[in-house]
Amino acid sequence: MTSHVWPSGGRHLWPSGEASATQSHARGHLVYAAAGVLAVHTARGTSIVPADRVAWTPAGFTHFHRAHGDTDMRIVFLAPSLARLIPDRPAVFLVSGLAREVLRALTGLSRDDDAPGYSRSGAHAPPSSPHR
Repeated sequence: MTSHVWPSGGRHLWPSGEASATQSHARGHLVYAAAGVLAVHTARGTSIVPADRVAWTPAGFTHFHRAHGDTDMRIVFLAPSLARLIPDRPAVFLVSGLAREVLRALTGLSRDDDAPGYSRSGAHAPPSSPHR
């Protein structure tokens, strides 16, 4: 896994099957899969997050993420003043093309946009493994 994280969010590049540790955060956050598919697991259930959706996890909710397919996960933490406008429970929302591009811009890397195994477009480079 390759991660680039800062106070307002970040980007995690995960191979298929990779999962985060169980965690909770002081601020709620939106999670978007720019490539691949994410599953977000909470006590309230599991949400599947393909590229046309964004998942919301409120502050304090214990959760973990799992990648299905090589996944480019983007995360944006929201200030409490914005989070109060979103439901107080985990949810998945349809995301427009404009919103996807805003999420990608907010979580893109400034000068080092080439992470190992990924092209500049954010799509996964072809694997060199003969098993695919």
